[in-house]
Amino acid sequence: MKFKTARRLLKLTTFLFILVFCAEVLHAQQAEIRYADQLFRQGEHEQAFQLYAELLRRNPDNLAVVDRKSAAYISLKQYDDAIRVLENYMKRNPDQINLGIRIGEAWHMAGEREKAIEAWHELTRLNARNAQAYRIVAEAMSNRREYDAASYMLMEARELMGNRQLFAFDIARNFTASGAYEKAMQEYSQLLISNSGFLVTIQRQIARFDDPYFRDVAIMEFEEISRNLPPDSEEWVAHRRMLIWLYMERNLYRRAVVTARNLEDRLTDLSYPLYEIARTLMNLNEFELAANAFERYTSNEMHPLFAESREQKALMFISRARYLIDNNLDFGTEAASMYEQAYALLSELEQVKTSYENRPNVLVLLTEISLDYLKDAERARKWHEQVAQLRGRVANQALADYLAGRIYMFEQDFVRARIALTRANRAARTGELAEKSRYFLSLNDFYAGDFEFSKLQMKSLRRQHTSYYANNALKLNSWLQEGMIQDSASVELKQFSEAMFHHNSGDDVKALEILRPFFMPVDAPLKSHALILAGNLFRKHDPQTGYALMNRFIESGLPSSMKEQILWTRARLSDAIFHLSAEGLPESGLPKELVESYHIYTGQHQSPLQIPDIATVISHYEDIILEFPQGFYGSEVRTRIRKLIQTASLP
Repeated sequence: MKFKTARRLLKLTTFLFILVFCAEVLHAQQAEIRYADQLFRQGEHEQAFQLYAELLRRNPDNLAVVDRKSAAYISLKQYDDAIRVLENYMKRNPDQINLGIRIGEAWHMAGEREKAIEAWHELTRLNARNAQAYRIVAEAMSNRREYDAASYMLMEARELMGNRQLFAFDIARNFTASGAYEKAMQEYSQLLISNSGFLVTIQRQIARFDDPYFRDVAIMEFEEISRNLPPDSEEWVAHRRMLIWLYMERNLYRRAVVTARNLEDRLTDLSYPLYEIARTLMNLNEFELAANAFERYTSNEMHPLFAESREQKALMFISRARYLIDNNLDFGTEAASMYEQAYALLSELEQVKTSYENRPNVLVLLTEISLDYLKDAERARKWHEQVAQLRGRVANQALADYLAGRIYMFEQDFVRARIALTRANRAARTGELAEKSRYFLSLNDFYAGDFEFSKLQMKSLRRQHTSYYANNALKLNSWLQEGMIQDSASVELKQFSEAMFHHNSGDDVKALEILRPFFMPVDAPLKSHALILAGNLFRKHDPQTGYALMNRFIESGLPSSMKEQILWTRARLSDAIFHLSAEGLPESGLPKELVESYHIYTGQHQSPLQIPDIATVISHYEDIILEFPQGFYGSEVRTRIRKLIQTASLP
């Protein structure tokens, strides 16, 4: 027993000795390699190579030494020596693919392209049936910009392995890099034919390559290929979906709509590509095309997407109307028409689909339109009552509180409005309802004259740059900043808040009466904001007075941070007067005393307003371009000038 134990101890001791000895040898070799590397970096190339040679003599299969020595030769452009070292090693170790790749790279750097490609092919022949080896070699070839050679090598490999899908993405990427776009698209097409589930992945691959011509070639290839596929087959459907995506990428929206409509006519899987296109077009501000696309669903009560499409179409009209009004881009009655269409769509939906799952939001929109556009509190109460009757969800109570607060605010009951809006904001916590209730809380305090509270309410909202109401909060903040003097509210701020309340409540006459003091011949806080508001109010009732008011301010030379918007408002008013004058300017719908009081400021009581001719209108638009060539209204101004010139047949 003692003898056996002694033998075991002897074996263990021997094993440990060998381990320690090997570790010491390995450590010594690593130290020598590091020393050789240091010599090479210091320019002692001959000594470094002598040390590399000695290390290889002692251990010819030392991978690290072969790697360092060949890399050193390549850095000195001694490619033949590098190739000799690598080939000697690869004869004994053919499975070391990474070092084998370097042989081809060395030949390629030496200018021997054919030998490089042959070396790479030889490496793949030695590693046949190894898909990963082909990928590594193809990547090396791509790094040397041999894209076509890499593609054809991979194509041969997949034929050898009998798998048509293998390497398809790698082949397509290499063909794309070489400019062989048609061949790349043929690869993607074959992938779709074999498995339509690759559609999204292929789209991602194409989207990464930002070249319009690349997408144009893709469109031509997929159109040609899809024409030769069996209609209604799975691969045909996948190709048509790809074409719809490509059309949208190239801004060929009408072709996308037509293709989506035709595809939807053939589908039986309850998918609706046209509906998705319509929602995308809505986000792209392609309102006319989006409205036409939604019409497919909104005109048929039995369609599964009837209710969703009506709601989306109404939201699109509301969004467009808000955009036009907020940015002073509303020509004629475009915004009013959009609000009317939205209200009609939603009110009919409420009558037809009372079980619609998104009914609470529909009722909210109807209430908001009743207040913001129709200025009808009674109608708003009717829709609010239906929201209040909804049961079963906390969110519905939050909506009811939000609408109650809006109605109280409209009726100038600011205390009750604050209570209701606060409840709604606390219940909502996050999301669109929280943002809306927070904004209207700050606006309610603004109307009530609690300006410090108003600033506090909107501080968090201004940081949410993606919110629609963040823009409103920024506008409200600018009013407060200009209207506060040494942290105290100016008289002008109180007057302006009252004018804004009466304007938003539908009492334009009262708003204009309050605004009169702003137009005395002195500079005052919020004068520019008051001027813009008055101009928009006069545009509806008396555009001549509004135009004269804008002219008087511009001619006064007073500085303004809103100069571009003031110039734009003047141009729009002159445009409206010119076109209205062809049929005779209508009588002002405002009280005579109010209009005459403004005439004192504009000078119309002394000399009547000259009706602007088309040349004057164009010159007003040109003033905007000259002073703000890269301004916000630049695109709209240029478009309007072109239309006016065409109308007048001017050179």
